Amino acid sequence: KDNALRGLIKNTYFLPIINEPQYHPGKLSRAVKIEGLYYPNSWRKPKCVPTAFASIEEARSQSGAAPFIEHLQLMLADNIMDLDHPESKAGYLIRMLAYRYQVHDFRKRQKPHVAFYFYGKQGFGKGIFSNILNTVFGESAVKIVANEGALTNGSQVDVFRGTWAIVDESNINKGSTDYNTIKSMTGQTFVESSRKHKHFKRWYVPAQLIMFSQQPPTFIEPGDRRFFINRFDTEFESQEAKDDYFKAYTHWLSNEDGYAAIAGLLAATDITDVRIESPPLMTDDKKMVINMVTDYPVADIKEIIDRHPDRVCFVADDFSTVWAKYDIKIAGYKYKLIEAGLSDTGKHRYGNLHRHFWIRDCYRLPRKQGSRLILEHKVDQSKTRLLSEDPGYIFAMDIARPDSYGG
Repeated sequence: KDNALRGLIKNTYFLPIINEPQYHPGKLSRAVKIEGLYYPNSWRKPKCVPTAFASIEEARSQSGAAPFIEHLQLMLADNIMDLDHPESKAGYLIRMLAYRYQVHDFRKRQKPHVAFYFYGKQGFGKGIFSNILNTVFGESAVKIVANEGALTNGSQVDVFRGTWAIVDESNINKGSTDYNTIKSMTGQTFVESSRKHKHFKRWYVPAQLIMFSQQPPTFIEPGDRRFFINRFDTEFESQEAKDDYFKAYTHWLSNEDGYAAIAGLLAATDITDVRIESPPLMTDDKKMVINMVTDYPVADIKEIIDRHPDRVCFVADDFSTVWAKYDIKIAGYKYKLIEAGLSDTGKHRYGNLHRHFWIRDCYRLPRKQGSRLILEHKVDQSKTRLLSEDPGYIFAMDIARPDSYGG
């Protein structure tokens, strides 16, 4: 029997929606059309409405977002008050935040390949900073996870399907699965991965990573181009002074439209000079971290290897200056050579001499009975060569050396 409800349904056009949410910040519609199909839009407009400042000067003033700016300068130990100065740490961070606040879609452009690592004592506002991003950018734009374990479980792509991915307490080791995930997710806007309970497919991962920890990172490599690293704490004269400071700061945020002022600052900040392809600002704290984790003997070995791009083969005696400089005994040679990217071929007889060759790890040296030895490139066969033609092999065989481990 016809009734008003049945008639309404009959004459209403329903959009077929594919139940696979897509992240489209800036689009207010609940569904987005992609190649003729409709998908739910996982982004929601932030409840925080930015203050409309007439100029960047007003946005940075005491009646604007000055408390936020001063807080960053204090916690980052930034002594450069001019936010537009290229060495201003607070200025750099604000510009990077502003870039993500103003630029939304990275499906046809590169997302900034920069991650942030802030470390320091507890109770100095790292959690407040997360809450600021969550409020200003909106809950749908910020994914906050308790630790790095979420970066390697079955739903790791979900962590990066927003604007910011925040790890609340980080403890990652160099070479770990977590670190490899960070490199992949930081360096790419799309990844091929298998989401939990889903098939292997291509995923859009526009989020930039922010990591918090009480300790400096130990996974950073000497030539790192991904991380902005800085302490995030300070010293107060007393606990009472600290309590008073944070009471005033959080009151400004919650009761004096501080969040709206920060959003207005990000909206008013000029981002035309942001170079997303450039490495992050180098800080003294990052230099210290790199110095702390750098294995200097390995770095020196790599430098020697780099000076001989034509060579595949090396012997331990090629690095005698390193062994002497750092007083490294024979038993320690192999560990340093492997860390430097060389593979051990073992000690064998070549002609009338015994030699222990180390080769670049992109090569292999199969020992085939009754045939000439070949250095096989693992990927590019055009780079495969006869062992006897390698300059490193020729050098080692031409110079008379004692029959030793290094020879």
